[in-house]
Amino acid sequence: MNEVLKRIDDWFKKEFKKKFLLFVSLPLVISTLFVIDFIILPGETRTEYIVEVYDISIAQRDAFGYTSSARQKGYYYVTTNDYSFSTMERRIRNERIDITITPLFNSVNAVLLDNNRKVDLQTGFNGINGVMLIFCSLGLFISVIYVLSVKTISENARLNLKYFNGFIVVLWGIIIYKYGI
Repeated sequence: MNEVLKRIDDWFKKEFKKKFLLFVSLPLVISTLFVIDFIILPGETRTEYIVEVYDISIAQRDAFGYTSSARQKGYYYVTTNDYSFSTMERRIRNERIDITITPLFNSVNAVLLDNNRKVDLQTGFNGINGVMLIFCSLGLFISVIYVLSVKTISENARLNLKYFNGFIVVLWGIIIYKYGI
């Protein structure tokens, strides 16, 4: 482990600003594309049918860790064209729904029921994943502004920037990979 950290430190020592900006530019560009896709670009509305519904439950244990019970937290849906989304605590009873799909990443942006009631989603930028992605991107953006505005960066600031942003990039990657925002 120490050898890996030493190699990372050695790589960043020369031309720190250039390498740091290169390191954080990909997550910032992709996050910007997600925001543009989800918020700015107009989505396409389609009529879909729900073909699969899965329960999202969380295991709970008592204070001693012995008794375990599952608590219903939400529902995960899959439609006929393999679009997926989730809701918290409220189950959609209708089979036929209207969904709005984002143009770049084909994410479900909104779900409307037959009576034009909008369903609160927990996928994409609607849930905690979107909040985490925005906080990660904000942290990266603030670091970029700091690096660009300071003429000389101390060794301590360099270490803080490397490890904080390394952690943020890993967290960002996990959110993108696992939850497919």
